[in-house]
Amino acid sequence: MRGCFVLLLLIICSTTHGQQNPAEKLSLKGFKRLYKLNDSVYRSEQPSTKDFMALEDLGVNTILNFRRNKKDDRKARKTNLALLHFPLKT
Repeated sequence: MRGCFVLLLLIICSTTHGQQNPAEKLSLKGFKRLYKLNDSVYRSEQPSTKDFMALEDLGVNTILNFRRNKKDDRKARKTNLALLHFPLKT
């Protein structure tokens, strides 16, 4: 059974709430589905080790992981990203 993975990326200095405009697709090497939802929130597919470093370079500070059985600790170990894991059963 194929699970649906949702990964939201949150920049801590958020001042806006909610999505007022359609998501903007971003072109960043390594990502097929990286979207900017607003000035503070992004969403993407599961990043690789190099992708976590690219997200940090983009200015992302915090990763919210909603995948039920997987954590990002190993893949993000070379970054200073804050990792938050909130497993959801879908």
